[in-house]
This record gives sequence, C-alpha cells and structure tokens, in this order.
Amino acid sequence: MQSHGELTLEWKDDVLMIYPQGPFNEEGVVEVIDTIKNAVLIRNNQNWSRLEVWEENTLGSPAVMNSAKEYYRWCTEHGCIAAAIVVKNSVQRSYIEKYFSGNIAVFNSKKEAIDWLMEYSNT
Repeated sequence: MQSHGELTLEWKDDVLMIYPQGPFNEEGVVEVIDTIKNAVLIRNNQNWSRLEVWEENTLGSPAVMNSAKEYYRWCTEHGCIAAAIVVKNSVQRSYIEKYFSGNIAVFNSKKEAIDWLMEYSNT
C-alpha cells in the first residue's frame, strides 16, 4: 500500500522540531518514525526535547497511534526529556491523552509549547 502522511523536521539547539502533515496510514507512520529515529541517532544528544506541531488533519488509525506510542517510548529511551505537542482540535488532544504518557504536554499554541519546553529543560 502507498504511504500517507509527510513530515518536516529540524533541530533548533537541543529541540527537535517536528511538523507532521496530513493523515497517516501504517506505512506512512513507519517511514516518518524511521526518519525521526535517524535524525536523533545522527545528532547523538544525551538530553533533548521534542516539539510537534500537528496540522488540522494530522491523525491516524488506532494501529498508527500504537506505532506512534512505541516511537514515543523509543524517544524517551534515547534521551528525550520532554515533548510538547501543538494540536488543532479536541480529537487530536483526546488521542494524545489516550495513547501517550510520560513527560508530554499538549498545547493549542506553538509559543506556549516552546515556553514550556524551555522551562522544563531548565529545571
């Protein structure tokens, strides 16, 4: 099956900025997770944070969300100390609350998310 969902990412200091785009199927989420893992392994930071800014239609099936849950666990095991996720709607927020746990906070604005990450990483 053809993969659905795209991603752009960049490092800003010790924060991995992730911008998922579109709805994801299982093939698409595997591809973007591999891209993120490669970026983390190449960077090789001991401690880093993650900022995800979701688009309005960024979401996936329960199978996709389970893959994402495993990826979140992998990030924690590889030095991610906190993740801030900016959502556009309550459905995304409820999925995050259902599938993800740990040092994750959900926001409606990128500025609030960045402020939280900066405060979190300075404690």
